[in-house]
Amino acid sequence: MPRDDFDHLFDGIKGDGWETPIAISSLCEPAPLFPVEALPPWMRAQAEQVAKELQVAVDLPATLALVALSIVYAGRYNVLVKNTWKESLNLYLVVALPPGAGKSPAFSQMIKPIRDYDMEQAEAAKLRVGHVTQTRRIIEKAMKKAEERGDTNEARMQLDELDHNPEVVIPRIIADDATPEALVDIMAKQGGRLALISAEGGPFELMTGRYSDKANLDVYLKAFSGDSIVVDRVGRGATAVASPHLTIGLTVQPEVVRALSDHPELAGKGLTARFMYSVPVDMVGHRDMSLDYTSDEAVACEYRRRLTNMMGKYGEGEQVSTSIEMNAEARALFVGLRQRLEEQRITDGRLKPLAEWSIKLESSVVRAAGLLALADGKDTVDADAMRRALLIGDYWLAHAFIVHDLWQANETLRGANLVMDWMRQKETDTFSVRDLHRAMNRRFVNVDDTRPVLEILTERGWIRPLFDGPLVLNKRGIESPRYGVHPDNKRPKTGST
Repeated sequence: MPRDDFDHLFDGIKGDGWETPIAISSLCEPAPLFPVEALPPWMRAQAEQVAKELQVAVDLPATLALVALSIVYAGRYNVLVKNTWKESLNLYLVVALPPGAGKSPAFSQMIKPIRDYDMEQAEAAKLRVGHVTQTRRIIEKAMKKAEERGDTNEARMQLDELDHNPEVVIPRIIADDATPEALVDIMAKQGGRLALISAEGGPFELMTGRYSDKANLDVYLKAFSGDSIVVDRVGRGATAVASPHLTIGLTVQPEVVRALSDHPELAGKGLTARFMYSVPVDMVGHRDMSLDYTSDEAVACEYRRRLTNMMGKYGEGEQVSTSIEMNAEARALFVGLRQRLEEQRITDGRLKPLAEWSIKLESSVVRAAGLLALADGKDTVDADAMRRALLIGDYWLAHAFIVHDLWQANETLRGANLVMDWMRQKETDTFSVRDLHRAMNRRFVNVDDTRPVLEILTERGWIRPLFDGPLVLNKRGIESPRYGVHPDNKRPKTGST
């Protein structure tokens, strides 16, 4: 049928008559960039520089900058929100990017000052460890001889001497591929503080039970909120961590995040709710390989200097956290956030599916505010630090919807996303079902397989039928049905000013 016969149906295709479409899922919407203006200037400069050098979204190095701050201050400080409500400063952060997207190089540049400090401290402790170990061996030998002679007084003197020469533990700040049991042991030796960071998805595999049929989640659950951990083992006694503070920073493939939904016990016990997620724009395939960006060494040096100085105050062994308070204006801003989130947790509210996660968002925003205040050299969380933390909280919220859709996505939603991308590439106002089927016959083997996708796209307002009556597919004598495409789904023309 010629186009003229459909003129009355094309009214409004250029914008008139179209209503605002409803997103198929958050996966269809461009992910907001990390608000780098929330970071201290020296951190922002490094994050932006690394993003340009690696041609990655700034989200990746910016999130790793927050991981670095969490490592520095977790266990040393907490934020006093009100009364007895205190928030530790450790964060659980995950960035999801595909292979080859620059995860490992970004880790290297953003976390390297802390890794270097960790290695230097361990190396410096080795000589002392050897000396103390030898001294203890001599004392233990003397004590054993005294016991064999029956010289109780001498044995007790040697025991006292042993107490005055306690074992020296090699300091350790970072762990990578450690089992839950190993994490507890390491934290017990390190005064409760530790960072679990990895550029791969191994830690998630361990959380879900790589080496056993049953996932051991206690250490991850309790170390987020600082609840004491006690592990009893047959023949080994108990290992206790009175005040654990674990920072987690992971960069993983999107499939690793999606696969978390295959383990309902993670959500059931609240582990997935403790993570703040980032799903940056994937730059793979859009990078300019001829680009030769020269980094400013002064920016990298300043970043390294400041982090190293902060780590110099990391401390040894277990210590009591120092509380920093929120001033009245910062508290009012935070209460405003809590109220906005609460109003969206009603039965049909936007946050109902993310109710538990959004409660942990409140905690993470407070923690981010505390980290930002300390990084600025302040001893109070003021309105400026809270406003910047709220920007980061908005970012986490937007990306949480993307992750939620990764968990909830079904074949129809995936198909709808692919069709929307096809329509953008085609840059057309209309298409026929025959056009769609021919272009995507690997996805839709039969013409009728397009029906669910066409229905959901129509329901959400991204397309509208240019025919009367019900949708009839693959019937002889009837021309292939046509649809109009919402102008908002068309790809912007290149070369525009």
